[in-house]
Amino acid sequence: MNDFETLSAKEERYDEIFMSILQQEGKIEPFLDSVFRFLHRRTDFFLIQETSDQSYGFPPNVAKQIVSKTFQKYDSIPKENLKKKLLDSNDKTVSKSNEKCEKAIKNNKKKTEYNLCSPKLSSAAEIDEQEKFQKDPSSYNGAIRENYTWTQSIKDIDVRVKIDPTIKTSKDVKVNIEKQSLKISVNNQGSWQILINDRLPWTIKPDECTWSLFPADHIHINLEKIQERWWENLLINEPKIDLKKINPEKPLDDLDVESQAKIKQMMYDENQKRLGLPTVEEQVCINLF
Repeated sequence: MNDFETLSAKEERYDEIFMSILQQEGKIEPFLDSVFRFLHRRTDFFLIQETSDQSYGFPPNVAKQIVSKTFQKYDSIPKENLKKKLLDSNDKTVSKSNEKCEKAIKNNKKKTEYNLCSPKLSSAAEIDEQEKFQKDPSSYNGAIRENYTWTQSIKDIDVRVKIDPTIKTSKDVKVNIEKQSLKISVNNQGSWQILINDRLPWTIKPDECTWSLFPADHIHINLEKIQERWWENLLINEPKIDLKKINPEKPLDDLDVESQAKIKQMMYDENQKRLGLPTVEEQVCINLF
């Protein structure tokens, strides 16, 4: 394959994911390290298949051969078109950036406003919107939409769908949760009204999802993610949120006992230092003497 211009929908989706990881890592080497670290953690790529009836791992040196063969596959493709594409892309990016910066200077922008020259920054309105979402528990790390709100952790999503005060029993509610779609309908004065009917951007575990009715107020739905990842939107046709402005920290309760203990000790030690008191390690040394 030497046509880099024509990408399938799957390749375009993968490009967005890989580019996001690469931007966070900053360089190729840590990016590749992340890829191999994932293979080491989540697959049998680094395990050796010692017997023919062993159902996991690879025969000796086969994993290395796969890596080498994949590199050679793309290294053998003529690079002139790729080089030209990269240079053209860089020239356009620099040109657009310079044009915006020159315009800012001509308009006597303040020094603190020069960051607006970066094409990747969101507008003030977008920033304010996500800040508003973060202040509301029902849209924390999520969003507020016309008839629903959603919030998320790395593992699951909670959705609150507004309903008419006349909806008071579960028989007037239909919730259909599929692996990658969500449909919610209510019986409003004798006729069924669809509140949500759309695909999800990522897959979920339907058997582990739940919903409950809060009569005359809202329907609450909990969706269990298959992958531990942050979603940019709840529904495919919904505007995306800026993941750079959410709080991606993993809740302490989600960590293993050892990790929780280490973090709690670090927090304790930091507090002791602020008070001018000995840390845990220093206390041990004092007790020994």
